[in-house]
Order: sequence, then C-alpha cells, then structure tokens
Amino acid sequence: MKLNDVLDWILEATQSPPPKPMPAFPKIVEKKCTGCGICQKECAALIIEMRDGMPFIARGIDCVECGHCVSVCPTGAIQDPLAMRTDNRPYKFEDFPSSKSLQLLFRARRSVRKYKDKPLSRPVLEKILDAGRYAPTGGNRPDVHYIVVTSPEEIEWLRGAVLEGALTMFRKLQKLAKPASLFMGSETLDTFNYYIPILEDWQDRWNKMGDDRLFYNAPALMMVHGKKWDEIVGFGNAVSLYQASLMAQTLKVGCCFNGFLQIIPNFDAKVRKRLEIPKQHKCYGAMSLGYENQKFRRTVRRRPPNVVWR
Repeated sequence: MKLNDVLDWILEATQSPPPKPMPAFPKIVEKKCTGCGICQKECAALIIEMRDGMPFIARGIDCVECGHCVSVCPTGAIQDPLAMRTDNRPYKFEDFPSSKSLQLLFRARRSVRKYKDKPLSRPVLEKILDAGRYAPTGGNRPDVHYIVVTSPEEIEWLRGAVLEGALTMFRKLQKLAKPASLFMGSETLDTFNYYIPILEDWQDRWNKMGDDRLFYNAPALMMVHGKKWDEIVGFGNAVSLYQASLMAQTLKVGCCFNGFLQIIPNFDAKVRKRLEIPKQHKCYGAMSLGYENQKFRRTVRRRPPNVVWR
C-alpha cells in the first residue's frame, strides 16, 4: 500500500459523509388498503406504523427503498412513486425457473475465450446491465458503478496498458517479496515467479503475432467499481457483475472474468485516469464479453464445496 493511499483513506475517513439523498418512500392508496398490517410487520426499517387500523409512513427519511412493503401487499395498496409500468408486476412461485434449470445455468456457464467477430449492440449490453442492478447491495445503496468499453481503440489501449502495468507491478512485488518471504511465506513469491513469464509471453505474442491472450479479442469489456475500504461495497459490486454474467449466458453472450483488468486500475494511475475511476473508488471486478464462437455441449465436473457444518 502506498503512502498516498493511506493519506487518502485517513482524509476520507475523517471527512463528514455526504448528505443522504431524500429517499423515494412508498405511498399508500387508502381506498385499496384493507388494513391487514402485513407491510408494517415486513418493514425492516420500522418506518411503517399502524394508526387507527391503517398503515402510516412515520419516518420516510429512514426508508431504504427495499420495496418489501410493495411486494408483500396483497391488494397493491402500496406504491413506489418512482416505479415504471413494468417494475411492480405480480408474479407467482410457478413463474420461477425450476431448481433443475437454474442449476443447469450455473453448471453450463463457461469462461469463454473464443468470441465471434461481431459487436454487441447497446440494447443487448443494457439488458445485461439491467440484470446486475437487481443484485443485493448493503442498504440498497447505489454503490455499483459500471464501465463498459466497446471501442476497439480503447480496448487495444487497455490491452497494452494492463499487460505493461501487470508486469511492472509483479516485478516490483517480486523484489519486495524476496527479503520478506520469511514473513509472507514462499507461496506469495511463487505466485510472482509463476505469473511474470506468463505475462511476458502474452506481451510477446501480442506484439509479434497479434495473439491476444488477455482479452481474447473480445468486442466488449465490463468493469465495476465503488468506494474503497468497504467490504460490503466490494461484495455488492462482485455480485452485480456475476448476476450480469448469468443474464449474458441466456443471451448466448459469453463472459470471462479478468483479474488483471480488475487489479491494474487500482495500482496504475494512468489506467485509472483513462477509465475515469475516482481516487476514492476501487475496481472490484472485470470481465470480457462477446458472442460465443465455440459450442459447449456438456456440463463439467467441479470439486465438492469446502464446508464446515456446525
């Protein structure tokens, strides 16, 4: 960790948080309400009170906009003022994918590294992004920020910058790891020794043959970033990106999560600046996307989960 990063963290931690925007708390349509009280019992923020047998929004400013009250109301008496026409549509359990079909989606998802020479349209990318916004985040905060790169020129620049940045970072860490191996363990040094020749080979193959081993000539890249020093924000970002990747799978759009594209913006100032990621943010996930150029036919084996039952 650099000294500037520590100073940024101290400055951020000691500053007053930005004012919380006024939430769009739900509205109650009294003529539809039966006074059943389900919404009051379900409200996690405890802002709904029962007064004279009817629900009342007592502290709208504390609403976290989770939508539970809207979802549980049997008569549709609670409405979200910002909801679009298709947002609050009713559904039944029978409308869900079966456990079998959902598990098949999980098992059939592959890390795709062969893409068709075909761009992804804006509507397709927006549909993929739309799936990500329904992922859970701490307090339903809008702390997931997306970057979508479709420009061939931008992808080419990123390819070179990420490869060079990764090599520079790993070489520096390798030098630091040697005297610190007694404290860090040999596994850390082994990691650096493992990746450096691989990255050098990727860089050489691209420069000499145009063989892209980083993005595999994907027509699009997607990244998520959010506030630093907050593991809950990091979790929300990662879940949102994974949820988007599952939607992509249903559209025959393959994805491959890319650790180097995730890490380098957090260490390389020029990459961060190019992507316009704020200094107070961290990139928490990245992936390449494109139409699959390989037909996958079977599910594959995975090791059993590591579980401790208590």
